[in-house]
Amino acid sequence: MQTKITTPENSSEIAPPKAEEQPPQRVLPFSKQITAKENLVAQSGATIDDFHKIEMKIGTILVAEYVEGADKLLRLEVDFGPAEIPAIEFTGSLNSEEDAPASPKEKEPEDRDVRQILSGIREYYEPAELIGKQCPFITNLEPRKIRGLMSNGMILAVGSVNGGAVILHPEKDVPPGSKLR
Repeated sequence: MQTKITTPENSSEIAPPKAEEQPPQRVLPFSKQITAKENLVAQSGATIDDFHKIEMKIGTILVAEYVEGADKLLRLEVDFGPAEIPAIEFTGSLNSEEDAPASPKEKEPEDRDVRQILSGIREYYEPAELIGKQCPFITNLEPRKIRGLMSNGMILAVGSVNGGAVILHPEKDVPPGSKLR
């Protein structure tokens, strides 16, 4: 006795696979539906506390130049305002005039928080057009070595429709080091 095997090619009487029972899907009202992007963020587990860990400040670009041998990088020197120097408590006595604090008339020049930042925006911006611009930067990233140079932050930019990058600027001048909130 021969057994006949029924395949899609030789039979139209194949029973559809049994559907597994699934719970009915709950549909949220339109006002409570989330976008695919919001769902991706929710799945990534990023919380508002994670966001608060990111330090973003406005910096003024002092120097912008090409990085030799790199077709995408610009090297920026960015001023983030007065350097935050921890307070040192003075104890003891003053032994000489050299130890005495400067008088108000002899005020020492202010230390500035100037950082080198490398950015992949070379194909979108000429260095000269960036000098003097104020832009937002992430300032608390771990330093990263790129092409033998240390980068101490990241400029914030928006991807354009044509695939380029558009750097952001405050509407009005603000003091370098102003925090984004």
